[in-house]
Amino acid sequence: MSVGWSVLPLVASQAGVSLAAGLLGAAIPHPEADPAILLMSGSGGVLIVGLAFGLLELKRIRVAALLPALALAPLLYLLVDQMLGQ
Repeated sequence: MSVGWSVLPLVASQAGVSLAAGLLGAAIPHPEADPAILLMSGSGGVLIVGLAFGLLELKRIRVAALLPALALAPLLYLLVDQMLGQ
């Protein structure tokens, strides 16, 4: 019976995460409208491929060292965009 009650905190936390994602999803622009979001998604995809290489034991890639790319890629884009004046 106590195992059944353990579902309640799980459902509450999952509902909280789902509601937060729904609220934040409305605030994030579409990648076609903002290329910085597209660059962040691309960087995240490369990190996921690095994790897959490690899980498959093909090549050890230090993914944690690449985490700053998630913030630097959009920032560099915005910097270059401002410098070129486009």
